[in-house]
Amino acid sequence: MHFDSDHANMMFFKYCVNDDACYSVVDFTKRSRGRPSNADIELPLLYPALRPVQRKKLVDLKALLSFVPPIHHRFYKQLKCASGNDEDDDDNEGANIWTESDTDIDSE
Repeated sequence: MHFDSDHANMMFFKYCVNDDACYSVVDFTKRSRGRPSNADIELPLLYPALRPVQRKKLVDLKALLSFVPPIHHRFYKQLKCASGNDEDDDDNEGANIWTESDTDIDSE
């Protein structure tokens, strides 16, 4: 059995002490199961700007904001409503989604 510095993580061995016998090789390099990782790929942003949210969904988010930790309120308050008529927006509910008092994060 012998190890060679030129072939790291490999062990060379033979089953007999005869000098004419060929060496067998065991490779100790780490192999992972499954699909190989491609962590170095950079994907472009699909939506570089915030996408608008439907008006009724934004009203629901405002109603549930009391259950969201205050540290995350800024994200929900910067959401914009989709312009135009929503298919399911029959009434004028939520016409003024976020008021000035709602955007004051320190008041909570």
